[in-house]
Amino acid sequence: APIRRMINDTRAIATGFWAGDGGCLPTPHALKVARHSLEAIDSRRHVDQHPWIHPSLAASDWLMQPHWKKFRFGLSVHHIDFYTTSEDVNHPLFVLTMPRLPRVRGLSCLQSAVAPSNSVNRAPFVARAAISTSTPLQAGKNTEWIRGKLWKGEAPGPEDPYTQRMEPEETSNLPEEARNFQPRADRTPSAVRKSRLVLPPERTEAVTEAEIQSIDSSYTPATTIEGLEETEPLKNWWDQPGHWGKESEFRGFGSADRVQDKAVLEVYLRQAVVEALALQEAGLLEGLVAKKWRHTKRSELDETLAVDIQVQDGKAALKGDLSAVTGRLTNKGPAPTKTAAKVSVEEAQEIVKTWDASWKSVALNDHLKFAIRKRLYQLTGRLIPDVKLGAANTAQHLLTLTVNPTKRGKKLAEILEAQGDLPSLPNVAVHDKKIGPVQREIAVGRWKVIEEELKKRDLPVTGTAGLGKNMERDWLTGKA
Repeated sequence: APIRRMINDTRAIATGFWAGDGGCLPTPHALKVARHSLEAIDSRRHVDQHPWIHPSLAASDWLMQPHWKKFRFGLSVHHIDFYTTSEDVNHPLFVLTMPRLPRVRGLSCLQSAVAPSNSVNRAPFVARAAISTSTPLQAGKNTEWIRGKLWKGEAPGPEDPYTQRMEPEETSNLPEEARNFQPRADRTPSAVRKSRLVLPPERTEAVTEAEIQSIDSSYTPATTIEGLEETEPLKNWWDQPGHWGKESEFRGFGSADRVQDKAVLEVYLRQAVVEALALQEAGLLEGLVAKKWRHTKRSELDETLAVDIQVQDGKAALKGDLSAVTGRLTNKGPAPTKTAAKVSVEEAQEIVKTWDASWKSVALNDHLKFAIRKRLYQLTGRLIPDVKLGAANTAQHLLTLTVNPTKRGKKLAEILEAQGDLPSLPNVAVHDKKIGPVQREIAVGRWKVIEEELKKRDLPVTGTAGLGKNMERDWLTGKA
């Protein structure tokens, strides 16, 4: 393998190559200078002053060894001698000699490397030679001459050493995923790409009339708006149907159909009480109290209502198939129905007659009250307020709060009318609504005249007819 070691010193740059494997080849004059340098060192015997020379032999003695093959290239300041044997051609020995002759002239191609540069970003010669992929034009004759002098017969290796030069591999500390990452052409954020909403389209510009006529000669511009497609403005985009997905539709927790009959409410209350007590006995109430319970089919509702509730000193004891009740509520599979099982008023009245009223006296703690109130709201759509839930202690209290909701209080006008003190005064009138300007004009009899004049001027009689304030500003800004 060719020698690729380079010596870069602050005093000069010394570069050595194998025969035919160099970017800057020496001239015959450089070889002659190198030979004189070795002879001068031998004559002065300064081997001990040059630790880079082999201590056992002088430089000229090395040159005289018949079993050594020598490749030496002279440089302007330093000279690197490469020696190798036929037995070990991959591990050459290096001898660095320094000329003592002041008249030594360096290679012209290396003077540009050691000369100072005005640009701080300019790469040194060694770096530029390492990445070079072309041979200098004037190096062809020198290459052939050197190859002929150093080798007897056909020289090994290609004539152009750069044809087989291995480029250094770029090393990176990045993981394989980062090295193989390919940027996406689409710069749309992932949240927008994965959204199930129908987003407004990107803004586009329509082609001009001249461009359309250049493409389609049969194009005829429209003179009226009849038959043209009407495009809604962007401010009404989310009001149009189809732009919201099913996931954006509101799904209330409570039933949309509010139960009004007392017997039906009592049936659903019994179902909620049995389910809550069964989960409490199984130790699953606290884990499911904050979750949405599954709706049951009519057959499952009948099984739940068949569980007997025996109350003694406020404590309830359930008798029946409780595992089936808890299994339906803890099952993570899809619900059999999306709504509660319907019970008619007649069926509810017949079912209530078969129960003993003692089950309503069961004592309820906070966990039971919260679970029953939540389940009852899910089945009937009736929600017991929190301020009144704290005062309830039994199932009868919950039924009373559900059947008899709080009535609305009387308005002030109704109270004053009932008292009759103020309405009896000659200059006092009591109204249940706020009096506006139209009511005042009607009271004095001027409203008919005002209404007629407004119609003559094609103005709205009441309201603004959709024309709010600052309409000119909306027209200019494109909002209208």
